[in-house]
Amino acid sequence: MGLRCRLVGIAIVLTLTSAILAGCGGGSKALSKADFVRKADALCGPAITRINAITPPADNAPASEYVADVKQTLAIIEPLVQQLGALTAAPADFAVLEQNLIAPTKDLVTASHAFINEMQQANGDSAAEQAAITKVGQASDDPNAESHDKALAAFGFDACSKTNSGTTPPSTTTTTTKPPPPYVARDASFSAVFPDTPTRDSTPITTAGLNLQAILYTSVTANEELSVAYIAFPVTPAASNIQSALDNSVDQGALSASGTVSSRSRITYLGSPAEDAVINSPGHVIHVRVVIIGRKFFVLQGITYAADAPHPQYDELLATFHTI
Repeated sequence: MGLRCRLVGIAIVLTLTSAILAGCGGGSKALSKADFVRKADALCGPAITRINAITPPADNAPASEYVADVKQTLAIIEPLVQQLGALTAAPADFAVLEQNLIAPTKDLVTASHAFINEMQQANGDSAAEQAAITKVGQASDDPNAESHDKALAAFGFDACSKTNSGTTPPSTTTTTTKPPPPYVARDASFSAVFPDTPTRDSTPITTAGLNLQAILYTSVTANEELSVAYIAFPVTPAASNIQSALDNSVDQGALSASGTVSSRSRITYLGSPAEDAVINSPGHVIHVRVVIIGRKFFVLQGITYAADAPHPQYDELLATFHTI
C-alpha cells in the first residue's frame, strides 16, 4: 500500500500513558470479490458522470479551452486512479482492474500532463499547439478500450466496465429514501451511522506486557473513507495522562501517515476529553477525532482527497456516534 493511508490499514497501539494511531501500513484484509467490485464501481460511477458533464472544446476553439478541458479531466481521473489503486483485493482480482483500467488511465494521466507542458512550451505557436492537441487526442483514443471494458464486464464490474469507453452508467430514478439506521458495533461499544455496512477487522496488540485487542470498523465510498477504531484500557487512565495520550495519538498518526498536522483543537465530546485534528498527507487529507471515555479509547477518522473536499459522511459519523 506504500504511503496510501487506507482506512483498512489503520492499527491502534496503546500504552497505559499514551495512545498512538498508526495510519498507514499493512495488515488489511483482502476484500471479497463482491466487495471489491462494489467498492470499485462506487468510485467509477461518479467519475464517469463528472467526466461526461465536461463540455468539450468546440472546433477551432482557442488553445486555452483545450488545456482547461484536460485539466478538468485530470482533476477527476487522478484521484480515481489513487482510490482504485488503494483497494485491497486478492492479487488475481486486482490484476483485472489494474490491467484493464488502472494502467490505461495512468497512461492517460501521463499523456495529459505532457500535453499541458507542451502547450506551455508552445507559448502561442499555433503549429506546436495543434501538434500537442493532436497528440493528446491520439493518446486518449485507446484502441484497446473495448477489450478492456469487456474484460471488466466479464469479471463482474458494472460502472468500471464503462470507464474506458466513457459510457454513462444507466441512470436510476431519484426516490426519497430514509436515512440509514445507526450501525451497532457491540464488540466495540459504539453505534453510529455509516454510509453502508462497515467491514470489521481486529488486531491483537501487545504493549507494556499487556495483551489487548484493537477493533476497527471501516466504510469506503466514492469520496470519503471512514473508520472507527476501538480499544479498551485495562484500567481507567489517570486524568493527568489523558491529554498527553490524545496529543500523542494525533502526533504519531501524522508521523505514520508521512503527513503534518495542519490544525488541532481540544474539545469535549460526549462529556469526555477529546481532540480534533486535520492531517495533510501525500494525496490525502485525514480528519480525525480521538476521545477517551472511561476505559474506552476511540479514533473516528475520515479521509478525503483534497483540502477543500466536503466530508458530509464523516460529519454524520461524528454527529451520530454514541457509546453503548
